[in-house]
Amino acid sequence: MSKEINFGYLGNSFQLQLLNNIIVDKDFANSIVDVLDPKYFDNQYFKLMMQMVKEYYQKYEHAPTFATLEQLTKSEISSPMAQKMVLDTLSEVKEAPIEGSSFVQEKSLKFCKQQELQKVMSKAQKIIDKGDFESYDHLEEMVREALQVGEVDTGTADVFSNLDVVLDDDYRHPIPMGVPGIDNLLKGGLAKGEIGVILAPTGVGKTTFLTKIANNSFNLGYNVLQVFLRITQRLFRENILPYGQELHLMTFLTTKMR
Repeated sequence: MSKEINFGYLGNSFQLQLLNNIIVDKDFANSIVDVLDPKYFDNQYFKLMMQMVKEYYQKYEHAPTFATLEQLTKSEISSPMAQKMVLDTLSEVKEAPIEGSSFVQEKSLKFCKQQELQKVMSKAQKIIDKGDFESYDHLEEMVREALQVGEVDTGTADVFSNLDVVLDDDYRHPIPMGVPGIDNLLKGGLAKGEIGVILAPTGVGKTTFLTKIANNSFNLGYNVLQVFLRITQRLFRENILPYGQELHLMTFLTTKMR
C-alpha cells in the first residue's frame, strides 16, 4: 500500500488538474469530495481552495463554479496578498489542460482509497490489541466503506440489497433431493445455481446417497448426469443398480471397471 501522504509526489500540474476536474466534472466531484482531505495537497493555496470547495459542497451538495469560488475568495479572505495568491491559483486551475483527466481521476481516487484503508487498518489494530470483539462488525463496515471510495450512486438498485427476498421461495425453484429431512433444511432442495457437496469418510454410502438423489430427480422429469469414478462391478451391482431399476435408460461402461 502506498506510503505517500499527499499529492506532492505527482507534481504541481497534477494537483491543478485535480482541482479543475472537481469543479467541472459533477460526477467526479460527487465521488471524491467527501474523502479528499485538503491536507492531501502540498500547496497551501491548493489546500485553502479545496477547503472552500468541501465546505460549499457540504452545504449545497454540489461543487462550486469558478465564478462562485472567486466570489468566496473575495468575501472570505481578508488579506489582500492572500486573496491575490488564491485568485491567481484559481486562474491556473481554470486553465489546467483537460488532457489526461482520466489518469488524474483514477490516480486521485486510488490515492484516497488507500488513505481510507490505512485509517481503517490503524483502527483495526487498536481494536485487535484491545480484544474488543464487539467492534468487529463495525470494523467490517468500515473496510467496506473504504473499498467503496469512488463509487457513485447512480440511483440504480443494489443487487445485494434485499437479498433475503431475492432468495425467497417465490424466486427459487428447488429440486427435491428425495430425503425429507435434508429437503426441509434446504427449503425444498437444491435450486439452479446452487451446489451441494456430500462429505463423509470412505465406505459410508456417499455414492449410494448421490444415486438416490439422481434417481429422484430423474423421476421428477429432470435431465441427470451421474459420473462414477473408481467403482467396482460388484459395488455397482449391489449399490447402484437397485436405485437405477426405475430408470428408463441406463448406459454404463464396464471396460473401465475392475
